[in-house]
Amino acid sequence: MLFRGRDEQAMVFEWLVEAGDGGTCIVRLVNSGFGDGEEWDEQYHGMTEGWKFFLANLRLHLTHFRGRRAHAVNPHCNAPRTPPGGLDGALRGAGRRPRGRGG
Repeated sequence: MLFRGRDEQAMVFEWLVEAGDGGTCIVRLVNSGFGDGEEWDEQYHGMTEGWKFFLANLRLHLTHFRGRRAHAVNPHCNAPRTPPGGLDGALRGAGRRPRGRGG
C-alpha cells in the first residue's frame, strides 16, 4: 500500500500473512519511506509505537473474537483535574485494579 500526501515523501506499507499450523499465521509488516533528520526520527518513533498498539489489538481480536466483526475505538475522556492518586486512583475509583500491580 502506498500513501503520499501533497508534497510529501511516500510511505509504503507491506503486509505479508503466512499460514501456519493449526489455524495460526504469521503477520509481517514492513513500513518504509521514512526520510532523514530529527523530524523523521519523531515520525518513525510515532509509527513504531502506533504499529505496536495496532498489532497487539489484532492479536487480542484473533485470540478472543475470531470470526466476529470488529470496530476500531479509541476511548478517552477529559478531566478537569488529575484525580487523587493519579491514574491508579482513577482506576480504583472505577472499581478496577491498577495494571501491573497486585493492588
